[in-house]
Amino acid sequence: MEDHEKGREAFASEDAYRLHALRHSTAHVMAEAIQQVFPEAAFAVGPPIEDGFFYDVAVDRPISEDDLSTIEKAMKRIVKRNSKFERTVLTRDEAVAMFEELGQRFKVDRISRLDEGEEISTYDQGGFTDLCRGPHVPRTGQCKHYKLLKVSGAYLHGDSKNEQLQRIYGTVWKTRAELDAYLHRLEEAKKRDHRRVGTQLGLFLFHDYAPGAPFWLPKGEHLYHRLS
Repeated sequence: MEDHEKGREAFASEDAYRLHALRHSTAHVMAEAIQQVFPEAAFAVGPPIEDGFFYDVAVDRPISEDDLSTIEKAMKRIVKRNSKFERTVLTRDEAVAMFEELGQRFKVDRISRLDEGEEISTYDQGGFTDLCRGPHVPRTGQCKHYKLLKVSGAYLHGDSKNEQLQRIYGTVWKTRAELDAYLHRLEEAKKRDHRRVGTQLGLFLFHDYAPGAPFWLPKGEHLYHRLS
């Protein structure tokens, strides 16, 4: 079995496997691009998710919308380079030494949390190496129909007691038509978002004092009491 085909048996269909591998691979492409823009970046986890992928990262300042555009341009160069994803199996000591030398403290922490005897592997894509079990597509050139979507906050290991990181979300699809269709669905969903509609109708407003809670306006309060 080729390295990029590892784990195929865990998926319900060939299409599901291929899309998972594509999204996982594009997360690695994004990570390399982030490192080009933020050389001090420390990477936590970067999994594929439904409709896309994300990577949790620590950098020296907040990541802006302009940064996302810069990262996308760096990704384009990595895609055009068409590097091969190459898998290497390491011992625990070899993996720790590698990521300590790379200054990737979250990867060292991740290795320390792996079960004894668990296989440890890395994937290299033309000079950028990440801790990963796969699967991946054969080459970075296949990760070309992507779009970075947003940045949010995230805690290391999902625990609010830990360091806060920045999470960059993206999406990738097998074809440009599928990507365009997905982005169109996102825009249509935004138009129907209850927060936007409620604000337009004068039902409530939001304020920086409590960004997650609506402040009811007279019209909205009347409607609320009629429905409650």
